[in-house]
Amino acid sequence: MLMKKWIIPLAIFLLALAVRVPGLGGFVTFDESRWLNRSRWFVTGLLFPSQECPPVVWGRQFATTGPACTLQIGYPGVTTMWAGSLGLLTHYWQTSSATGQDLWTFLQSLPIYKLDPAMIPPVRLPLAVAGALFVSCFYLLLQRLFDWRIALVATLLVALHPFHIALSRLLHHDALTATFMTLSLLALVGYWLHGWRGYWLPLSAVLGGLALLSKQTSWFLPLFVAVMAVSTWTYRRNAQQSRRTGSLAAKLAAEGTLWALLAALTFVALFPAMWVNPIQVAEVIFNASTGLAEEGHTHYFLGEVTKDPGPFFYPIGWLLRATPPEVLGLVGITLAAGWQVMRQRSVKKQLLAQPVAVVLVLFVVLLWVFVSISNKKLVRYYLPAFPIIDVFAAAGLLWLLDRLFALFQ
Repeated sequence: MLMKKWIIPLAIFLLALAVRVPGLGGFVTFDESRWLNRSRWFVTGLLFPSQECPPVVWGRQFATTGPACTLQIGYPGVTTMWAGSLGLLTHYWQTSSATGQDLWTFLQSLPIYKLDPAMIPPVRLPLAVAGALFVSCFYLLLQRLFDWRIALVATLLVALHPFHIALSRLLHHDALTATFMTLSLLALVGYWLHGWRGYWLPLSAVLGGLALLSKQTSWFLPLFVAVMAVSTWTYRRNAQQSRRTGSLAAKLAAEGTLWALLAALTFVALFPAMWVNPIQVAEVIFNASTGLAEEGHTHYFLGEVTKDPGPFFYPIGWLLRATPPEVLGLVGITLAAGWQVMRQRSVKKQLLAQPVAVVLVLFVVLLWVFVSISNKKLVRYYLPAFPIIDVFAAAGLLWLLDRLFALFQ
């Protein structure tokens, strides 16, 4: 029984790995040389605390040593640099350790801006493996929250999505941000709305802390935890028809506070620069993030060149990157929702019957609003919403298939 339980997640992991690992050294993107350089100084600060690391753009403006070197940019991009450091150490072990070259010399002699092609696959490999693990964990969480068919179809949509595959093969931070935000969200949904055991709350918080270590998009997550707490309170109050809502509100507030504290502890524990100068880290992240948010990108969007493509940039951006099954699935879920409303003529009843779906819709919509506020817009910033959208696409595909089969019965 235990083996059968893990066959599907393992098969999904191997499938996701099979489409992410081949050809890792076949190309290089512009930002990766920068992340390699940041990872080089990140691991230098950890392993060689007496060595000085130089100042950086969009980050620490002065030279320093030791754990303070891990403050390389205000994103803060810490999970990316941990992965890049692991990749660099793997590359050293594969190519230079047997020659007698010491690690310090290896790190300082790396040709960061004229990359050695042999360096690229081992540096990207931790990200590709993390992407495959995410897909498998995504399935495990979904099959506890939904019908196993929805979980499987949604997971396959994510596992085989070209946009997600591409981003999870890079030394970058968007795929990691989406990974930790999505898993943290689903774990907390299971705890608050499905009554999962108590350990899911701290697990969600740790995943949330990892998201906060990845990119500023994740700043949305603590805000959404508050929204989810209100949604959970509303659902439980209506479902139980109880007037004792004060104790429930206090419990949710306490658990939300605990979530925030554990996420903050994770942030500090895995960000060595926070150990030595937390005020400086906060200043750099705030100043760099503010500057980047105001910088903006030039886009050709809806027939014009602009730095402010407006609120429809992300929905249209998703649509242009969606696969045909995803588009068909969203059509299906729209028809299914309309059909249910027509049959029962009660929107409120439908919302109360589907609290998980309501929370996930709120996540997709409010994240859209959050990332649209900044002048700096790229579709990959909305990546955390993509797997959640695929849940609804999967439900829509299955609804259409059920209707199709019903016609031939």
